[in-house]
Amino acid sequence: YIVSACDGHSVLYDMLGGIYTPQVFKEAYEEWRLFDPWVMVSFGIDKSIVSKAHLTTYAKGEKLNIGRTPVQEYSIMNRSMYDDTFAPKGKTVLLLYFESPWNIWKDLSKEEYAKEKEIIEKQCTKLLEESYAGISEHIEVVDVATPRTEVRYTGVWKGSYEGFFPRMDKLDGLPMELEGLKNFMMVGQWVFPGGGLPPSAQSGRWAIQKLCKKDKKLFKHRVEGDEVGSGNVKKQWGPSDLKFLWAVMLVAAILHQFWWKKIDFDM
Repeated sequence: YIVSACDGHSVLYDMLGGIYTPQVFKEAYEEWRLFDPWVMVSFGIDKSIVSKAHLTTYAKGEKLNIGRTPVQEYSIMNRSMYDDTFAPKGKTVLLLYFESPWNIWKDLSKEEYAKEKEIIEKQCTKLLEESYAGISEHIEVVDVATPRTEVRYTGVWKGSYEGFFPRMDKLDGLPMELEGLKNFMMVGQWVFPGGGLPPSAQSGRWAIQKLCKKDKKLFKHRVEGDEVGSGNVKKQWGPSDLKFLWAVMLVAAILHQFWWKKIDFDM
């Protein structure tokens, strides 16, 4: 068996040449909304910083552009507060990130791309200074990762970090198996709109359940505390069990996208 946990578009169109692509996937990749990719600016700070919260999101009432990207909100994360492997002892990594549509990046020339990264670094340093006064003199290193960085290193289609936006009509996901292609299964965020780690991991579990069923084998799993070989079999969840969860995720995503528009914030 082959279980594909790769980028969905790369699998269907590059590896398989579009031969086995179901109509629903064709429509999805042509028409469905995607999560916009991120620009992530990491700052290496030469001292230890303890923030009030490890993650703070800032919503601006006034118009804000970071480089070519119109920005409604941005977030600053103190990565060293929850993982001391991000920086050497006595130092800190601060990450400022914001959404930036793929269309802004896809056709930039080499010179335009380099210039855009320079502008973003300067503007984000200024924004970081607003939250951490005097931080500029403590910055040792800066790394600017763009949607093109994400595509180059991960192959994710259009830099979309969570794939398709949640849809009420696809709460049970997209096909994991492709008609005409035996012993092949797709898993990951591109088969469950809404993306993220939970459905990606769960889809891998469902794939193994399906394979066990085909081979007429009992699917078993253990939870923490079970004895190895205890045969402690739990109730198995399938896509239909999670429709309510997807609905909640959809509402949360909509609130995230539109709530700030209704409030005149200046933080």
